Amino acid sequence: FRSQNEAEQLLLRAALQESASLDSALSRVANTRRGFEANFVGMTKETAELACDRLVARQQTCKVVGP
Repeated sequence: FRSQNEAEQLLLRAALQESASLDSALSRVANTRRGFEANFVGMTKETAELACDRLVARQQTCKVVGP
């Protein structure tokens, strides 16, 4: 994302859409060379995959990244 605010808005929208699978996850915005990344952390692999599948079904980009 181009701004931290954009990344935070995406995290909020995703958390509201997938509250069941993202309930215990922590949201983080990382400032990288390419812009701001929106991430959820602190989930098991299975929970992350479930949340990602559900977000993708809602036309949101999602990728599970390991530790």
